[in-house]
Amino acid sequence: MAESATNERTSNVRRLPTAVTNPIAGLMSWDPFRVFDNLTPFGTSYYRTDTGYDIELPVPGFASDHVELSYHDGVIQLNCKNERRQLNESFMLPDDADPEKIEAHVSNGMLQLHVERQERSKPRKIAIVSG
Repeated sequence: MAESATNERTSNVRRLPTAVTNPIAGLMSWDPFRVFDNLTPFGTSYYRTDTGYDIELPVPGFASDHVELSYHDGVIQLNCKNERRQLNESFMLPDDADPEKIEAHVSNGMLQLHVERQERSKPRKIAIVSG
């Protein structure tokens, strides 16, 4: 039963476009799923920076106290609600996103998120024991 709830929760989750999460992928190979990159809501922007990801989502008519964000298992859930309407969106973050370092603020009808990337592990030498 828990598995079906997880499948329902993630069935309508958007992924960041491939060009944002892996800019080299577009140069090295054809991506048959690229057509799905255009399924993001109108006005949504994704940028990969040196330190992480910047995401901008339109939330017109919603003040910051009407916006609620949550994170669980790589998915950010956005819920906005005021007297007139409500808006619900969810999207997956890349695997290298650091869930402990997500910053968000609303300004001029745009929700701006900055998500830091986790530091990649560095190679280390493994000693070989004989015998």
